[in-house]
Amino acid sequence: MKKTTRRDFLALGGAIIMDAALPSATPAAITNGAQATKISTDGKKPIRRIEIGLGGGCIYCLSNRSHSQMFGAVIVSPTGRIAVVDGGCFADGENLGRILTSLGSHIDYWFLTHAHSDHYGALAAILEKQSPAISIGSLCMNFPDNDWLDKIEPEESAVNRRFRFAAALVRHHGLVCTKLGKGQTFDLCCNWKISVLNDLNIDLKHPNVNDTGICFSLQTGNYSWLATGDIGVATGRKLVDELGERLQHEYVFMSHHGQNGADKSFYAAVKPHAAIWPTPDWLWENNAGEGPGSGPYNTNYTKCWMQELGVKRNYVLTEDILFV
Repeated sequence: MKKTTRRDFLALGGAIIMDAALPSATPAAITNGAQATKISTDGKKPIRRIEIGLGGGCIYCLSNRSHSQMFGAVIVSPTGRIAVVDGGCFADGENLGRILTSLGSHIDYWFLTHAHSDHYGALAAILEKQSPAISIGSLCMNFPDNDWLDKIEPEESAVNRRFRFAAALVRHHGLVCTKLGKGQTFDLCCNWKISVLNDLNIDLKHPNVNDTGICFSLQTGNYSWLATGDIGVATGRKLVDELGERLQHEYVFMSHHGQNGADKSFYAAVKPHAAIWPTPDWLWENNAGEGPGSGPYNTNYTKCWMQELGVKRNYVLTEDILFV
């Protein structure tokens, strides 16, 4: 992939300054929500608290504890019920375990978007410890079988089997697994719920693991959040065709860490007011080690799309962000 230039960005019609990040939103106020006060982390990253009015609940968005990109979010309803979406890499497991223990150690639902270790690794690390301090009500996922995964990404077979083995060990001790499908809804409290937007799809013109991802809609009172995992163009367009206006959400977690994921038409259909970028600093800056702009990544193109779509609030997970 060729290196992008300032001319490339001007050709997109954007006024974005190359190598400069879009400004992250500044919270109008800071509060200690009822659930947020319980959270304890490893202290390695700053925590940014942003008040939007979640009625005592919170959404904790995790940043990476290794160099790798990752995604993980912890959702705590006003009544204290807890759901996790993905969680991050194996190296993120210790911090995530500390957070969950501080919240009471029981997770009602753990949702996985797709079979990549920067999304399921933290869970696998926790399962491998078989810690009695953390219990999971239901592990909710729908991955392709191992034969399909080995054929598409043979280089990932070892980590995929490591996860399957860890999950099988804990399942033997009573972990309930729920196979996800379009239309399922999981209640956290009266006006907090998580809905499944699509089925597992391996019938792809260009088979890839990212596009087998499951997308989730989270409703938290007056706000809606769209968790996209790493979906690409194919699944993004399928969701647009199937859901139409139902795809509109106020907050969107950017697919594939903000680059080479869903296309602009997908985000145009979502019509988000705010974008949450599960994007480490090097990926946000397109930095391959020789400074901003030195990498092959398409993050800056995605920034242009969001700017052109009028999204003015961009939260970048180079730090932990806590919405309350």
